[in-house]
Amino acid sequence: MPQQNYNIDRVAALAGQVTSQETVVGRYQAVEAIPPGRVVELDGNGKVQLFRGTGKRIGVSMYRDTHAVSDAGDGSWQIDEFVPVLREGVIYMEFVGTEANIADLTDVNVSGKDTTATDRGKATDAGLSSAADAEVYEVPGLKYAGTPVASTTSEGDAQKVVLVEVDMTAKRDRLAPVMLTQAANDFAVPATARDGQMFEIGTTAAASTVSLPASLPDGMVLNFFADGTKNGHTLTFRDVATAISAATTASKRVAGTAMKQAGKWAINLTVGP
Repeated sequence: MPQQNYNIDRVAALAGQVTSQETVVGRYQAVEAIPPGRVVELDGNGKVQLFRGTGKRIGVSMYRDTHAVSDAGDGSWQIDEFVPVLREGVIYMEFVGTEANIADLTDVNVSGKDTTATDRGKATDAGLSSAADAEVYEVPGLKYAGTPVASTTSEGDAQKVVLVEVDMTAKRDRLAPVMLTQAANDFAVPATARDGQMFEIGTTAAASTVSLPASLPDGMVLNFFADGTKNGHTLTFRDVATAISAATTASKRVAGTAMKQAGKWAINLTVGP
């Protein structure tokens, strides 16, 4: 007998489910299993991975009801599949934490654990942290559009999801500048730096160095600015401890872009007249 009853209402509140009509979606090849409803970023080869806080964040992985579920039953996109990623729109994200702590229209914090992958890329009420295995980052471009609610996976497993507004399109993807502080005549760039980040050089006490960390992945691009007043002494940029620039002229405006490839940093500097 042919089917006579049809459900015209979509299942509501699944992680990775898009709820807005106007969306911007990208598709990126997965380098690891990607569950829907997680913040994702690009690795050094331009492939998509779960959020770690070290690559260029691009959006939230999407759910597709036509996509076969993985053995884990969570509908994850598998290695080498092309993952649809919401770059602008409204979507349900997985959430870990206490629902009552979330205020509407506030910025979203995201878990970026490096070795424990269970919560990687989930929205969380946890405070910002750089501790090993407990990294939590603020991710500009994500705002809560409601409070978390209970939901289930396609296999019936319990989870929490929260509706978020996503705005990570290329024209609007901007990170707040970070002021570097001098210690022992060195400005150490943090290992938590994100692709495209702008760093401002703080006040110098003597001729100083700016040290780029070895731990950041290939493909990273970082930007630097010195205003010519705070940097009243020369600056030399270093790949960890190896100089990769000449000493700049003191008290001049300096702009620089550092790039990492094949495990080595290089920098292009412009010094004001």
